[in-house]
Amino acid sequence: MKTLKESLSLHKKFIWISAFLFVVLVGVVQVFAHQESLKIYLGISEPERERIQMEFSRQHGLLPKEVILEQGKYYQIDIFSDHTELGCMSTIYLEGLDETIWELIKGETISFKVDAKKKWSYRFLCAMHVPFFASVIIE
Repeated sequence: MKTLKESLSLHKKFIWISAFLFVVLVGVVQVFAHQESLKIYLGISEPERERIQMEFSRQHGLLPKEVILEQGKYYQIDIFSDHTELGCMSTIYLEGLDETIWELIKGETISFKVDAKKKWSYRFLCAMHVPFFASVIIE
């Protein structure tokens, strides 16, 4: 049977070991929290995105017709609409990159957030999958 002194000694050791492990854990978390990729992965911060400007018009559709992005980077594609289209062509999304369906309204700008992970050619489509004949190419 353990004496009171031995029990208190074990309790103190447990407290010291717990405190040490807590300090180590806090240090590790602080080191990793300062790494941008971990912050983005954990949803703590939004990556800095390069902005790409496009325009939608009745005469020309979406311009430019091809947007070339570099793999591994983050982008925001802003589309300004100077025309309100009718029917399904009043909606747009970026197949495989940003599936958010936006409505093209005259005088408004919509934004697609793109994480250029996989090399491919991605099309702009309406909600009924009709192409706008413009694409994003990740190289």
